[in-house]
Amino acid sequence: MTFNEKVTMKDLLSEGLYILMQQKPFEKITIKQICDKTGVIRGTFYNHFMDKYEALEYLIHRMFYKGMEHESNPQIIKHIFQTVSDNRDFFKSCYRITGQNGFEDLMSNVFKEIFRNVFSYLDVTGMDSRFTVDFLVDYYANDLLYFLKYWISHDFEPDVETYYAKIDVLFKNCIKELNIDNNKLYFLQTKEYDNENDNSNVIYTELNGYKFMFMGDASSTTEKEILNKYNLPDIDVLKVGHHGSKTSSSKTFINEINPKYSVISVGKNNRYGHPNKEVLNNLEQSKIYRTDQDGSIMFKIKNNKLKIETYSP
Repeated sequence: MTFNEKVTMKDLLSEGLYILMQQKPFEKITIKQICDKTGVIRGTFYNHFMDKYEALEYLIHRMFYKGMEHESNPQIIKHIFQTVSDNRDFFKSCYRITGQNGFEDLMSNVFKEIFRNVFSYLDVTGMDSRFTVDFLVDYYANDLLYFLKYWISHDFEPDVETYYAKIDVLFKNCIKELNIDNNKLYFLQTKEYDNENDNSNVIYTELNGYKFMFMGDASSTTEKEILNKYNLPDIDVLKVGHHGSKTSSSKTFINEINPKYSVISVGKNNRYGHPNKEVLNNLEQSKIYRTDQDGSIMFKIKNNKLKIETYSP
C-alpha cells in the first residue's frame, strides 16, 4: 500500500507501522522500531500517539477512508471490504492481535466512529423511534465486526462483491432518506428479493421542483411493489431500469409515473438487444434519450428551468 497524498507526522508514523507489520507480528513491534523506520525520535511519536495501538487504530481509519470524498459517505461499508481485500496480509496480522486492545476492540472503535459519521449524514426519522442513533451505531458496528471476522477467518471467501451484496441489505432496510446539500434522496426499497437486480437502489428526488427517478436494474416485480407502496407523482426525468431491458419498464408502471424525459444508459450495438422494442413503445409518450445514440446526457437546472445537453462521442 502506498500513500500518495500530502502526509502528516501521524500519517508518516502509521505508515511506518504498516511496513513493519508486513515483516513481523504486531506484538513484536516496538515504539523504537516505528521511530527508527520513520526517522523520528520517541518524543515525536508520543506527541501524536499514546501507544502503538492508537497508531494502529489511526492507520486503519485512514486506510478505510482513503479515496472517499467525505467521512459520511454511506458507501464506506463497501469501501471497507474492498480495502480489507486489497490488504489481506495486513488485516490477517491485525486479526491475530488478541486480548485487551486486540482486533475486536480495535475494529469496534473504528467501526463505531465510522457509523457515527454515517448516521450524522443520514435521515433515520422513518425508522422506529426506539432506534436511537447510539443504538444504530452499536448495532451496525457489531454486525460489521462479525461479518469481517467471519470473512477473514474463512480466507476472504466468497469474493468481496458477493460478500458485500449479502450484507448490503442491512442498510437498505434501514435508510429511507439521504440528505445532500439540503436535497433529499428517497430510497424506495420494498423488501429483499432473490433476484439481485431487484435489490437495486431505486431513488426518487426533487430538485428545484423537478422530479427525478432512478430505477437501477429493478424489474417489473419491484415496479409493482413500488406502485403498491408509494403514491408517486408524475416524473420529469426517469432513468430507465436495466438499460431498457424487457424485464423492466412495464406499461403499467410507465403509465402511472408518466415520465416527461426517459434516459436509457445502453451500449451501442450491445449483444443483449437493449433497449427492447416493447420498452421503447411503453416510453413513447416521453422524450427518449439514449447513450448509444446521444452520447453523454446532462440535465441542468438554471433559473428554475431544466436544460438537457448531449455530448456525442
